[in-house]
Amino acid sequence: MQRDVVRTQEVARIELPPPSSSSAIGRFAHRVHDAFLYIRPSIPEEDRRVYIMRLILLSIAGSIHVALIIWYASFGRWWAVGTNCGSVSWYVMTILVLRSGRQHTAMALGFLEAVVHGFAFTLLLGLQAGYVFYNFAFVTVAFLAYRGHEMRPRVVLATVSIIMTAVEILMMRNQTPMVVLDPLELEVLCYLNVIGSLAGATGSTIYFDVVVHRTEARLARALARSEALLLNILPAPIAERLKHEPGTIADNFPSVTVLFADIVGFTPLAAAMSGPDVVNVLNDIFSLFDHSADQHGVEKIKTIGDAYMVVGGLPPMGADHAGAVCDLALDMQAGLEAYSVATGLAINVRIGIHTGPVVAGVIGRKKFAYDIWGDTVNTASRMESHGIAGRIQVSDTTHRLLADRYHFEERGVITLKGRGEVRAWFLCGRPTAAETPAA
Repeated sequence: MQRDVVRTQEVARIELPPPSSSSAIGRFAHRVHDAFLYIRPSIPEEDRRVYIMRLILLSIAGSIHVALIIWYASFGRWWAVGTNCGSVSWYVMTILVLRSGRQHTAMALGFLEAVVHGFAFTLLLGLQAGYVFYNFAFVTVAFLAYRGHEMRPRVVLATVSIIMTAVEILMMRNQTPMVVLDPLELEVLCYLNVIGSLAGATGSTIYFDVVVHRTEARLARALARSEALLLNILPAPIAERLKHEPGTIADNFPSVTVLFADIVGFTPLAAAMSGPDVVNVLNDIFSLFDHSADQHGVEKIKTIGDAYMVVGGLPPMGADHAGAVCDLALDMQAGLEAYSVATGLAINVRIGIHTGPVVAGVIGRKKFAYDIWGDTVNTASRMESHGIAGRIQVSDTTHRLLADRYHFEERGVITLKGRGEVRAWFLCGRPTAAETPAA
């Protein structure tokens, strides 16, 4: 009972119904399945292609001999029938050796039988019998039945096949066959051997082609996933540069607009929630922010706890980065208000914006990140931390760029840590259609 359970766990790929104790055919089918069809999970994924290729080749070789048995029997060539029956038994044994894990031994036995059988029947029946065509198929098979790094068996088998072809042609070119067949019998035998050699080469080539296409498709999907993950970490131009220019990436930007947003009151709210609920709420909120950032073409830099940072003005951003960031801030504010109403959570956001020069680049060798540095970043952070919940506070620099395009409310002079006294403004909204001057 325990042995049957272990065997069931080892069987993979092809499944058959459980054998009935009263069905001899069912038990035989399962024995055949266990012996020839299943692929052991112990075979690594990277070795399965070669393993299946070898199984296909040995199966085709055995099937060719079955066809020859039928053909020779129809003409009463019983000596040939007996020889091919021995070859079929040989390939059954070879497949069992293959399935036991001794793959190189199995391939050596398979090629040995094929070469000896073909040479012997060429001597007996002559070149016109077509056995020499198998040698040409062996050259192709030798390169498909082994892995790329296994060059020695590839070269040996291909060389043996070429040498055997030359030897058979030279020996039998002017020699009379030992066994003379009727012309029709000889012609049909030649056709059978041509078809058999093509079946071996074509069958292995088709399977190899299928595997290559599947591998290429998997690689393409993996590459697309890698590209998508990379673009989630880095801006597209930076990701492209990093692929072609390994090393430090650092750029100066004379004018960008930086936004910091902090979710007000989230810490006490999170204390009353479970860990998964906290993560889900943050994910919902930041997903709303991400969607708005994509719509306005600004670059998300990072999140720190419940804080959110974006920048406008990095490639390929246009010249109106201050307007795009302010539009984003208004959308973030409106989106969070709608989310609070929908969920019943008392959540608000405090936003700070400043415009100025920064240095941007990629840091780190592992888990690298794209980040920005400079006084502009510090000022934008201070504008947020010294702001008011539910309001968007902008610096005087940003206000001067947009004073004629948005509604602002002057807050006055405030004191920022490390900056001293600066003038600040509240962004109140966009002008209405009636307020927008005609072009």
